[in-house]
Amino acid sequence: MNERDLSDLENEDSWDFDEAFVHPPSKTARAVVPVAFEREEFSRISAYARSHGITVTQCIHALVLRGIVDIQSDVTVDSPDVTHDPQE
Repeated sequence: MNERDLSDLENEDSWDFDEAFVHPPSKTARAVVPVAFEREEFSRISAYARSHGITVTQCIHALVLRGIVDIQSDVTVDSPDVTHDPQE
């Protein structure tokens, strides 16, 4: 796509409101929460996730939702039941 094509797309006068298509959302609404980890912590989480055949995101998601992590104390994760949901 060249600069002119992009410019036309950004120009409201070129939009066809009478023939607009309404598409349902492809996913449910989500909240994305950035979480910072020290390198050592991330390495441990990553290794744990990999050993269970899931992504780091799936691991953190499962652990938090299962209440494994107590934010009032030091984080200790022994061997939680983390399962992979293929529909995620």
